[in-house]
Amino acid sequence: MSFTAPEHVQVTATRRRSGRIVSMVCGLILAVLALAACAGRPSADELTDSVLRAGVAEGIELSNDEAGCIADQLLNAGLADATLAGLAEDFNNPEVSAADVDRVEAAVADAAVECAGG
Repeated sequence: MSFTAPEHVQVTATRRRSGRIVSMVCGLILAVLALAACAGRPSADELTDSVLRAGVAEGIELSNDEAGCIADQLLNAGLADATLAGLAEDFNNPEVSAADVDRVEAAVADAAVECAGG
Protein backbone atom coordinates (compact mmCIF):
# COMPACT_ATOMS: atom_id res chain seq x y z
CA MET A 1 0.00 0.00 0.00
CA SER A 2 1.44 3.36 -0.92
CA PHE A 3 0.43 6.77 0.22
CA THR A 4 0.14 9.73 -2.10
CA ALA A 5 -0.25 13.13 -0.55
CA PRO A 6 -3.13 15.26 -1.71
CA GLU A 7 -2.27 17.51 -4.63
CA HIS A 8 -2.47 20.76 -2.61
CA VAL A 9 0.13 19.38 -0.16
CA GLN A 10 2.46 18.43 -3.02
CA VAL A 11 2.10 21.87 -4.62
CA THR A 12 2.83 23.62 -1.30
CA ALA A 13 5.96 21.53 -0.73
CA THR A 14 7.15 22.24 -4.28
CA ARG A 15 6.59 25.98 -3.82
CA ARG A 16 8.55 25.96 -0.55
CA ARG A 17 11.42 24.11 -2.22
CA SER A 18 11.36 26.49 -5.21
CA GLY A 19 11.33 29.46 -2.84
CA ARG A 20 14.40 28.12 -1.02
CA ILE A 21 16.22 27.58 -4.30
CA VAL A 22 15.41 31.11 -5.47
CA SER A 23 16.59 32.49 -2.11
CA MET A 24 19.82 30.51 -2.36
CA VAL A 25 20.48 31.69 -5.94
CA CYS A 26 19.75 35.31 -4.98
CA GLY A 27 22.14 34.97 -2.05
CA LEU A 28 24.87 33.62 -4.32
CA ILE A 29 24.35 36.43 -6.81
CA LEU A 30 24.62 39.03 -4.04
CA ALA A 31 27.79 37.37 -2.73
CA VAL A 32 29.39 37.44 -6.18
CA LEU A 33 28.45 41.09 -6.64
CA ALA A 34 29.86 41.95 -3.22
CA LEU A 35 33.13 40.20 -4.07
CA ALA A 36 33.30 42.00 -7.39
CA ALA A 37 32.79 45.32 -5.61
CA CYS A 38 35.57 44.44 -3.20
CA ALA A 39 37.96 43.93 -6.07
CA GLY A 40 37.22 47.38 -7.50
CA ARG A 41 39.84 49.99 -8.16
CA PRO A 42 41.29 51.25 -4.87
CA SER A 43 41.66 54.93 -4.11
CA ALA A 44 45.06 56.61 -4.12
CA ASP A 45 44.78 56.93 -0.32
CA GLU A 46 44.15 53.18 0.11
CA LEU A 47 47.12 52.32 -2.06
CA THR A 48 49.31 54.92 -0.31
CA ASP A 49 48.44 53.42 3.10
CA SER A 50 49.36 49.96 1.84
CA VAL A 51 52.70 51.21 0.50
CA LEU A 52 53.44 52.84 3.87
CA ARG A 53 52.53 49.64 5.77
CA ALA A 54 54.75 47.60 3.46
CA GLY A 55 57.63 50.02 4.01
CA VAL A 56 57.30 49.73 7.78
CA ALA A 57 57.15 45.92 7.55
CA GLU A 58 60.33 45.90 5.45
CA GLY A 59 62.13 48.50 7.56
CA ILE A 60 62.05 51.07 4.75
CA GLU A 61 61.28 54.65 5.69
CA LEU A 62 59.00 56.29 3.16
CA SER A 63 57.46 59.72 3.44
CA ASN A 64 53.77 60.19 2.75
CA ASP A 65 54.74 62.02 -0.44
CA GLU A 66 56.93 59.14 -1.65
CA ALA A 67 54.25 56.54 -0.88
CA GLY A 68 51.61 58.74 -2.55
CA CYS A 69 53.79 59.11 -5.62
CA ILE A 70 54.26 55.32 -5.83
CA ALA A 71 50.49 54.84 -5.48
CA ASP A 72 49.81 57.39 -8.24
CA GLN A 73 52.38 55.78 -10.53
CA LEU A 74 50.80 52.36 -10.00
CA LEU A 75 47.28 53.69 -10.55
CA ASN A 76 48.48 55.06 -13.90
CA ALA A 77 50.54 52.00 -14.89
CA GLY A 78 47.70 50.25 -16.72
CA LEU A 79 47.38 47.45 -14.15
CA ALA A 80 44.04 45.71 -13.71
CA ASP A 81 41.76 46.93 -10.93
CA ALA A 82 41.99 43.48 -9.31
CA THR A 83 45.80 43.78 -9.17
CA LEU A 84 45.60 47.29 -7.74
CA ALA A 85 43.08 46.06 -5.16
CA GLY A 86 45.48 43.24 -4.26
CA LEU A 87 48.30 45.74 -3.82
CA ALA A 88 46.07 47.94 -1.65
CA GLU A 89 45.12 44.95 0.50
CA ASP A 90 48.63 43.54 1.00
CA PHE A 91 51.41 45.31 -0.87
CA ASN A 92 54.05 42.73 0.10
CA ASN A 93 52.00 39.71 -0.92
CA PRO A 94 49.27 40.87 -3.30
CA GLU A 95 46.79 38.81 -5.25
CA VAL A 96 47.63 39.68 -8.84
CA SER A 97 45.46 39.40 -11.93
CA ALA A 98 46.72 36.75 -14.34
CA ALA A 99 47.08 39.44 -17.01
CA ASP A 100 49.47 41.41 -14.76
CA VAL A 101 51.69 38.61 -13.41
CA ASP A 102 54.54 39.53 -15.76
CA ARG A 103 54.10 43.30 -15.35
CA VAL A 104 53.47 44.03 -11.69
CA GLU A 105 57.06 43.68 -10.42
CA ALA A 106 58.39 46.01 -13.10
CA ALA A 107 55.60 48.52 -12.42
CA VAL A 108 56.38 48.53 -8.68
CA ALA A 109 60.14 48.81 -9.33
CA ASP A 110 59.68 51.66 -11.81
CA ALA A 111 57.40 53.52 -9.37
CA ALA A 112 59.90 53.04 -6.53
CA VAL A 113 62.76 54.38 -8.64
CA GLU A 114 60.69 57.31 -9.89
CA CYS A 115 59.33 58.30 -6.49
CA ALA A 116 61.79 57.16 -3.85
CA GLY A 117 65.05 56.86 -5.73
CA GLY A 118 65.15 53.09 -5.65
